Amino acid sequence: MKFLISIASFAVFISGLYFLASFELFYAIGFGILLLVHEFGHVFALNKMEGTIKGVYFFPFVGAIVTSDKKLKTENEHAYFKYLGPLTGTLGVLVTLLIFFLLKDPRFLNLVFAGAILNLINMIPLTLLDGYGILRGSIKYVEWIGFLVLIIVGVFIFHEYILTLFFLTI
Repeated sequence: MKFLISIASFAVFISGLYFLASFELFYAIGFGILLLVHEFGHVFALNKMEGTIKGVYFFPFVGAIVTSDKKLKTENEHAYFKYLGPLTGTLGVLVTLLIFFLLKDPRFLNLVFAGAILNLINMIPLTLLDGYGILRGSIKYVEWIGFLVLIIVGVFIFHEYILTLFFLTI
């Protein structure tokens, strides 16, 4: 039953990208597969730590989570679990790049760039992202570092509106 719910959530994720975000079906499936590869990294980590996987659940426009009955006791276990997702996600991006070189289809190159950017965003040390779990044990105030990264990126993106944003913040 849990497997069917995981499959259904994957289908809802892809259909959400296709129908609601107006992605081409190729890109919706490609993003879904890249995210699935990322989540399989977390599943692999849980299997190595002898945890039981309850399910992999996808949420349109948000991402996915892996649920388990395993309680991560040490910071090393937490970091290992969080790190294997981006690692396998990077391997998925590299495989997509290899497919691009073999087929010369520019859609695969677009998936490579999108997958790499999603992996980079996932490594920002904010609470719900994998970057936070990796750095959690080594840096005491890791949430503030993630917040600082977002502010710096926001300044570069919205530099034309920085004065307005400053007054709105005040």
